[in-house]
Amino acid sequence: MLQKNLLYRPTSSKPPPLLSVDVDPLCKRLACATSDSRVLLINAQTGRPQRSLSSHENVVTSVRFLADRLDLVSSSWDGSVRKWRLGRDNQEVGRIDVGAACKSLAADTTSGTAAVGAQDGRVTLFAYETMKKVRTIKAHERDVSALSFIQDGELLLTASWDGTCRLWNVDTGTLVREIVQSGERIQAMTVSSEEATVFLGLHSGKILIVPLEGSTSPSVMPVHSDAVSVILQLPSSGQVVTGGWDATIRVWAPAHPQVHTQRTLTGVTDMKLCPRGNHLYVTDFSGTVTQWSLE
Repeated sequence: MLQKNLLYRPTSSKPPPLLSVDVDPLCKRLACATSDSRVLLINAQTGRPQRSLSSHENVVTSVRFLADRLDLVSSSWDGSVRKWRLGRDNQEVGRIDVGAACKSLAADTTSGTAAVGAQDGRVTLFAYETMKKVRTIKAHERDVSALSFIQDGELLLTASWDGTCRLWNVDTGTLVREIVQSGERIQAMTVSSEEATVFLGLHSGKILIVPLEGSTSPSVMPVHSDAVSVILQLPSSGQVVTGGWDATIRVWAPAHPQVHTQRTLTGVTDMKLCPRGNHLYVTDFSGTVTQWSLE
C-alpha cells in the first residue's frame, strides 16, 4: 500500500533529528523543524536542501505553512512562535512569546487564527496575519501535545500529557466539555474528515477512537508497541495512518482490525500528506525525510 522513497538524507555524521514537517499548498517545498534550532527548507520533488531559517534559540518543535505558500510559522522550546515570509530574503516578519516551551502548533486558514500549546499546560490563541495574541487559556495541567481546530475555527480541541482531551470555544476561551480522560499520556491527535470522531495516540502505543457527540464509549486499538507520535486520516479512503516511536508506519481502518505495517529507519516524529497528490512525507529521529506513495 505504501511505496517508500528516501527523499532527503543529511550529510552530517551526527545529524539533528527532524521533529516536525509540513508541505506547502502547492507541494513544492517542505519545512522541517530541527532539534538544533533551525527550520530547514527542502525541495519536495528533489529532496535538495534550499535554506535554513535560524532565529530560534532552542529546539524547534513545530512548523506550519499558512494559506499563502510564502508564509510559515514555527514554534520552539525557546518559548516563541515566529512567522517567516519565504522569498528572496526569507525574513522573520513577526513573533510572539508565550513564556514557556512550545510543544504543539495549529492554524486555521478559515478564521486566520492559530494556537500554540505550551509545556505548562497553557494554550495561546493568536491572529497569524498580525501575530497579535488574542487570549491565553489554562487548558491542562501538563504539556499540551496536540491541537486541532474544527467547525471553521470556532472550536479548538486540545490534548495533553495529563491524559485529557478537551473542547474549547475559541471566541470566549471557555471549556465546552471534556472529551475524554484517558489516564495515560496523550501524544498525538487528529480529527476525522467529517469532524465526528477524534483519534488520540497514547504513550503505550494504543489509539483511542472517541466520538465527539453522543454518549458512545471510546474504542481502543493496540496499534503500536511504543508511543504514537502522529496520526493522519486519508481523505480518499478513510483509512488511518499512524507513526510511532517503534519505528513503524501503520495503515488501518477503524472498522477492520487488519493493520499494514512499514518499517522506518528510527522512531517517526511527524507525517504530512501532500494536498495535491498521493504522497506522504515522513520525518524521523535519524534526520531523514522519506516520501511514501499511497496506492
